[in-house]
Amino acid sequence: MTIAIDSVCTHDDLVNELHSPEALNELLPRSANGSSAGVRTKILGRVLSALKRRMPPITESDLNDPTELRDAVLYGTLEDLHMAGLTTSAEGDVHWAKYKIYRDKFSEEISGMTLTVCGGSTAGPMSFSLERR
Repeated sequence: MTIAIDSVCTHDDLVNELHSPEALNELLPRSANGSSAGVRTKILGRVLSALKRRMPPITESDLNDPTELRDAVLYGTLEDLHMAGLTTSAEGDVHWAKYKIYRDKFSEEISGMTLTVCGGSTAGPMSFSLERR
């Protein structure tokens, strides 16, 4: 993967979504040392894999503006962190409810994502022509 995670979704984007750095720090595993980069990178990999499964596939090199992946990475990261919270926290019900919210947002973002690919074409789900190949 050649896309730098901070060019797509930053730690501050997560803080803004949760409205406080403390809320994010409570979700992060202790081994992360206050950094969300590892989780965000993992989710970016999931997003790129989902794009490769489209027909025609969208590869990393096809993307004109990687920042269009921001919301998918944001929601996927929060989904992942809440899933981890289910198994490590006494507040399982809260994490379960928030996990479901972010899982749905992540799924909607992946399935409805419209991207700008190299050459300026718009690539919606199942909607752009094969002439770009």
